[in-house]
Amino acid sequence: MQQNNGSEFRPEEIITLRHFDKKSGQWVANEYPKVGGRLRLAHLHNDTLDISTDVFQYDGNIAVVKAVCTTNKGSYCGMGMASMERDAKIAPALLELAETRAIARALRFAGFGVEYCSAEEVSHLDQEKEMPEPREQPPAKEPEKAIYCPHTPGRPQPAGGGVYTASYTNGRTNGGGSQGGANNGNGRLTQKQHGLLLKLAEDRGMSRSQLDDMSRERFGCVLNFVSKGDASSLIGELTAN
Repeated sequence: MQQNNGSEFRPEEIITLRHFDKKSGQWVANEYPKVGGRLRLAHLHNDTLDISTDVFQYDGNIAVVKAVCTTNKGSYCGMGMASMERDAKIAPALLELAETRAIARALRFAGFGVEYCSAEEVSHLDQEKEMPEPREQPPAKEPEKAIYCPHTPGRPQPAGGGVYTASYTNGRTNGGGSQGGANNGNGRLTQKQHGLLLKLAEDRGMSRSQLDDMSRERFGCVLNFVSKGDASSLIGELTAN
C-alpha cells in the first residue's frame, strides 16, 4: 500500500474551500477529501479492514469519539470532537459528526491521504464570515479556480503540519510544462469524462499509472486534477489513436 495516495482520490471525493487571508491580502485555497474517499481506499488496499468506535464523552453539548482503524499494517487511533458552539448547524447529529471525524482521522493516520486534513474536520467553517470587510480599496479579486496537483515540479509543497495550503494566482506556470488545466477557467473534469478516459486507456492497454504520466506530460498534473477542457483534449487524442 502506498504511503501517499492522495492522488487516488476521485474528483467527487474532494472539496475545495477558499478564504481571504487578511494578513497576506490574497485568496487561499485548500483541498479536503471526504471520509468516503478514505474508506474506499482503505477497502481497496486491504484484504481485511476493521473500524471500531467508542464514545469518549457526550453530554448533549460536546461529543468526543475515539476510533480505531485496523488495516494490514496495524491499528491506528483517531479522536473526533463536535460541539454545539462549533457545529450549531447540525446540532442534532453531534455524536455522528464526532464519530465521522474520528474515523477520518484514524484513516488518515493509517496512510490514506496523509497529506490532507479531512473535509469533515472543517465542515463547521463558514467562508462567508471570512470575507474581508468593505474598505475604500477593494480586496484582491478571487483568482480563477485552481486545482492543486501533488508532487508536480513547480507546485507548492505541503506545510509542516501535513495540510496542503497554497495561494493561487492567475496564469501560474507549471515548471517547464504547458499551462495546466486550472488556467483554462472551466473547472475540474467531470465524472463522465473521468470514466470515459479510464475506459479509453483500458481499451488501448494503458495502465492508470501510464494515463497519469500522459496527463502530467500534457498538462502538468495527474488525471484527477485536469480541467474539463484538457480532459476533452485528452479524450480526442486517445480516440484518434
